[in-house]
Amino acid sequence: MILVGAIMAVIALFQVPIIVRKQRWRELAVFSALWLVALVYALLIAGRAATQPNRRVDLPHRSIPPLADALI
Repeated sequence: MILVGAIMAVIALFQVPIIVRKQRWRELAVFSALWLVALVYALLIAGRAATQPNRRVDLPHRSIPPLADALI
């Protein structure tokens, strides 16, 4: 999670001075709000355990045979 925060900080360090230099205050407010939402979302996702992709692929295959048996 520290890596996510560091990457987000680097993005802000590059973008914020450019916006301030151009004196685009509304753009800075929108950027800050979106950046904060993205940071919170990234931290929430980074804290979750990743699911195994094969579990998602296998789910439809397990549910089709019972449906086929019910139709026959």
